[in-house]
Amino acid sequence: MKHLLVGHKEQLTRTGSVKFLKHCSGLEMAPGVVKNMACLQSLVHIVVKDQPLVIWEIGLLQKLRKLKILLRNVEVNWKAFVGCLGKLASSLSSLSIHIINEKEYGSSLDILAFVESPPLLVTNFTLSGKLDSLPPWISSLRSLSKFTLRRTGLHAEAIKVLGDLPNLLCPKLYHKSYAEDCIVFPLGKFAKLSMLVIDNLDNIDRVRFEEGSLPNLERLTLSFLQEPKDGISGLEYLQKLKEIEFFGNIIFICSEQTRFMCQDTSKSSKSYR
Repeated sequence: MKHLLVGHKEQLTRTGSVKFLKHCSGLEMAPGVVKNMACLQSLVHIVVKDQPLVIWEIGLLQKLRKLKILLRNVEVNWKAFVGCLGKLASSLSSLSIHIINEKEYGSSLDILAFVESPPLLVTNFTLSGKLDSLPPWISSLRSLSKFTLRRTGLHAEAIKVLGDLPNLLCPKLYHKSYAEDCIVFPLGKFAKLSMLVIDNLDNIDRVRFEEGSLPNLERLTLSFLQEPKDGISGLEYLQKLKEIEFFGNIIFICSEQTRFMCQDTSKSSKSYR
């Protein structure tokens, strides 16, 4: 067996192309099972609770390319997990790490700062769980093209770090991934980015695109439970923008703003209601 994918998908947002695997649908494995799957290339939606041995066994899968793991009680598992990532550093191209029951156990993803041999070849990376700041090795992920964040509670400095990743094409910022009330995309950052998703950041008061930022952005998805009170500015600077999706309570105002912008700049953007 080369691929083990468990769970089922459901729609995460209003946009049908964005889906995720429900946490409750993951598979919890007993020690001694994983180590017998030496040919495994994909291990998706595996739940690890209080079993560091299971994580250690995952680290033995030298052909593993894709790993999606759900961790509970990180304090028990973190040493094994850090070691596991080190062993898989040269093989993983897709990595997804989710913290479950984080309130109950006070767990966070800050343990990632202790990874000495990070997976530098990943092209697709997802982090879901509290994180005070991005691990320092994130800036070394030169192959990373897709980066998804949920419940991380990151700050403005993280946006700058992401903006310097040379091959990042699509960052997705979901619920509680960003803690501040203003998100700014600065000049000279995100050189290759072609798609951006900002979905359900409930504390955002302002979104600003500076002139010269996101020079290759073609598709933008914005979804808010309520309209940012200080608005969304700088859409006119997104010179290559072809398609915009709006969802939530910002639909009417932003749709009107976009139609005006498109008429003024002769862009071929689309907005969806």
